[in-house]
This record gives sequence, C-alpha cells and structure tokens, in this order.
Amino acid sequence: MGGRGTPGEEALACGGLLASLRALGRDVRVVFLTSGERSHAKHVAPAVLGPQREAEALAAARLLGVPAGNVHFLRAPDGNARGDAPRVEPALRALFATEPPSALFVPGVNEGDSDLATANQTAKAALSEAPVGTRVFEYPYWAWRVWPFVRLQPPLPWLGREEARDRLGVISASVWHRLGREFARRFQLEVDVRQVLGLKAAAVAAHRSQVEHRNGDRAWWTLEDVNHGDFLRQFFRDGERYREVAGRRR
Repeated sequence: MGGRGTPGEEALACGGLLASLRALGRDVRVVFLTSGERSHAKHVAPAVLGPQREAEALAAARLLGVPAGNVHFLRAPDGNARGDAPRVEPALRALFATEPPSALFVPGVNEGDSDLATANQTAKAALSEAPVGTRVFEYPYWAWRVWPFVRLQPPLPWLGREEARDRLGVISASVWHRLGREFARRFQLEVDVRQVLGLKAAAVAAHRSQVEHRNGDRAWWTLEDVNHGDFLRQFFRDGERYREVAGRRR
C-alpha cells in the first residue's frame, strides 16, 4: 500500500515499483492525502482542479495496473493537510484494519513539505493499531532537489521574489543535506525498474495538469519547469530509491 501526498507523486516516486508489483499479481492500493487542488491556484479554482487531478490519478493508476477501486482520496486540504489530521488518521486506521498492508510506502520524513510530512506521520500513526507484520518504507520526492541532482543557480533579484526564494532554498537544502551525501546515506535501497520505465513514463504523462502548459500558457508551471527539468529527470533513473524504517513487526 502506498500513502501519497498528492496525485502525480505516486507515478514519479514509485511508479516503477507499483507496475512491477502488479505484474507479479500483488494487490496494490494507493491512498492520496490531498488532491493537489491548489497547485495552480493562481490560474484555476481549486474546486475545478481537484477533480481533474483525481481523474488524472485514476488514469495513471490504470496504466500501472492498479484498479480504480484500489485508489483512495482522503481529500485533506491541499497545503494544510495537518489541520485535517484528526479526521484523516481514523480514516487510514479503518482502511488498514480492513485491508492490512504487508508493506507501506510513504514520503520521506524530511521532505521540507508540510503535507508530505503529514502523510508520513498520519500513515505511521494509523498503522500503530493495524495488525502486525507491516514493513514501512520511505521514498524521496522533494529531497531530490539538492546538488548534485539539480543545478545550483544564483538567487538573482531581478528574477522575481518567488524564483529567487526558490533558488535560495535549493542552495540552502544542498548545504543542509551535505551536498547529496545525506541523501545517499538515507536512501540506500534501490529497486530496478528498467523493465517498466515505459509504463512509468505513461503514468506520469497521464497527470496532464502537471506536465502540460494549459492552453499553451507558459505561466502554468509544469514539472519540466522545476529546476529546468533536472528534478523530473531524477525519477527516470534505472532504479527507484527507498529506505526501510521501523514498521509493525510480527
């Protein structure tokens, strides 16, 4: 079972693993904490984008072999999922009770994103009352946004406050995470996904709101725009990276 923050993340971070598990006949469930409805709030109303992103997630899941009935949307508010944790955690607990997972995949604990942190924390908390025997793995998402995985660029003031702040954030994270060495130390488990990279790419492409400029509008950011494509390229390596953390042992 995979606990995700927002649609798109499942295909990028774990798409190869999900496709591989389904090819082996394993039961796979995907749970989204939020629907990512505020990703482009400057351009479209969240009430419009949320359902679109959920439809994209279902299309991506179908390409990976995951049936629609195995995809769950908790619909915590995008950007403030923590405030909805009192409702989300019991919902996850109920799901784990009816469908005890043998393995649970969640975002890394130090992603620098409050919704991903909430996904990690609520999933683990809900698992504490589930039947024993569940292994828990974390995967990197925004953690890839450090040098040498993405290029460092100066926070030039004429680029605008938002872009300058973003560039400064990458530099700060790179220093904090010891120029990628911390990443390498944490995520040492690599799953070979070469045989399913085509399926993974198709699933990522199904998230059209995240990979296409809407109506050709260049102001509508896409994943290719993040760090000039460096970030996106990290998810199309021959292997996906994970680390195992404490789970529910037998």
